[in-house]
Amino acid sequence: MNKRTYTKRARAEKENETRKRILDATLAMWAENGPAATTITAVAARAGVQRLTLYRHFGEEAALASAAWSHLENEAPPPDPAGWASVGDPARRTRKALRALYRYYRDNAAVLGPLLRDAPQVSSLADAVRTRERYLTGVIATIEAGWNARGRAKAAMLEATFRHAVRFSTWQSITDAGLADRDAARLIERWIRALARKAR
Repeated sequence: MNKRTYTKRARAEKENETRKRILDATLAMWAENGPAATTITAVAARAGVQRLTLYRHFGEEAALASAAWSHLENEAPPPDPAGWASVGDPARRTRKALRALYRYYRDNAAVLGPLLRDAPQVSSLADAVRTRERYLTGVIATIEAGWNARGRAKAAMLEATFRHAVRFSTWQSITDAGLADRDAARLIERWIRALARKAR
């Protein structure tokens, strides 16, 4: 019985190791080539497994894409909005949130850049895109509280600014122009301040 238990445990550990190797290979290929150019054959070769082995772990491309996205978020989770939700001052909360988000973008830019660029073209990433959009909606909800715009037109501009601020492409554009992450966050906060006043 002990020998059988040990054998089962060893087999499970080997299966988990193989699965992780496949997921790591997928993320590496996404970073190098983007999801749109990443093939099952290339991932299997990178992971050092047969295609049949890959399909045994992930029955189809969509399952692999979903698992790879989950693996990325487990290895490098995006910042939790609870970390800044309790900050009462809207300007300070906005800066703190954007600094955390932009630091996350910088730390994971190698894979996030190609992934977000290709995601609209890769149907197997549709669930991941929806998950990300829900997350960003939550981020916006925590930073927009306490800001009031003067008038309907400015309210619409303020909402657009929040949505623009949390995008990877926004961080990329601003920091590519030479600003550090902290300065990028402060710049966005000043844009918001110009459109809004704090609730009293």
